[in-house]
Parts: sequence; C-alpha cells; structure tokens
Amino acid sequence: MLCIVSNLYSINNLKQKKSSILFFIQDTLPPLHTIKGKDIDKISSTFETKTITISLKNGSIYTYHQLDWDYEDHFPSITKTIVDAIRNLQMTFTKVEQPPIFPGGDEAFKKYVHEFCQNHKDEIGDHGHAEFVVQFIVHLHGQIDDLQVILNKNGSELSSLAKEAIKNGPAWVPAVQNGRQVVSYVKQVIEIGL
Repeated sequence: MLCIVSNLYSINNLKQKKSSILFFIQDTLPPLHTIKGKDIDKISSTFETKTITISLKNGSIYTYHQLDWDYEDHFPSITKTIVDAIRNLQMTFTKVEQPPIFPGGDEAFKKYVHEFCQNHKDEIGDHGHAEFVVQFIVHLHGQIDDLQVILNKNGSELSSLAKEAIKNGPAWVPAVQNGRQVVSYVKQVIEIGL
C-alpha cells in the first residue's frame, strides 16, 4: 500500500513541487511492539478492513493491516492499548477452505520429523514408537502459537519432543478462506520414534 504525505497543492504547483512530497511504503512502518505508550495520542481499529490506525503525539499517523499487526501482541514490549486493539480484531478460524500446511506438504513433514527424530535419538532411546495429535494456531506469517498435545495414543513420555518438533520446525503456510490468508487452528498427527 502506498501512502502520500504532503501539503495540498494545485496540480500545476504539484508538478513544480515534486521534491516537497514525501512518499513512503507501508513496509517502512515501525513494528507495533516498538511504539511506546507515552508517544501514542489515539488508536482506532476497523474490524471490516482489519486495520489499526495509530496517531502519535508528534503528528505521525500509521495504518497497520492484518499482515502488519498479526502476532505483534506476543512481544513482551508491546503496550497494553495496542494489545487491546489487536485482540479486538483477532479472529482465529477453526474451519477453512484451505487449511494450513507444512511447507512442501505431508511428505516434507514426514521427512522433517524423521530427521528430527534422528537428531534426538538419545532422548528417544528405548521409548519406542509414539503417536500424538497436536493442535496449534498458524498465524499469517506461519508462526506457531497455542501448541498443545491433545492426544497421546501410547501414553508415551515423548510428548515434549512432539511439541518441540512442531515449535522448532519451519514456518507453516497459513490457511486460506475466501481467497485471503487467515489465522487458523490445525490438528496434526506426529509420530516420534526411530
């Protein structure tokens, strides 16, 4: 998205005053977790467009879209007013048209877990084969959140390794609903063993 900040000029003056117009791209927005509460004048959010607009006391105005604010509320340095604005807009889907996927699909996931198990063979030791169902949230940039083991089929002591495999793996491809990426829950079977 392109934002234009300038003084108002007539079209003729605009051609002559190009150098006085400042263009900036939304990618140059300061991350939300770096904005200090004492610098904020006003915060507004719009559910329909999933945007948060922050007006600073110095006159700067920043508009953040969902890709900009998603997962920012997990930073410990973020101010409570921004966290509240984010949480008012958050929506986590439980059913989607296209669920989150591991990058490369099921075969890539199996290969990743196999390599993970090989790297943790001392911890796996004689525990044998264990199968788990884990549930977690995949955010818009593929971050994993709210990870938990919801089924331990063998009653195995390796559930912490199942969680570690998911947590330390690559970012997932987010879910899609109505042609847009969305934050969504996923349930995944993971087998730990040698």
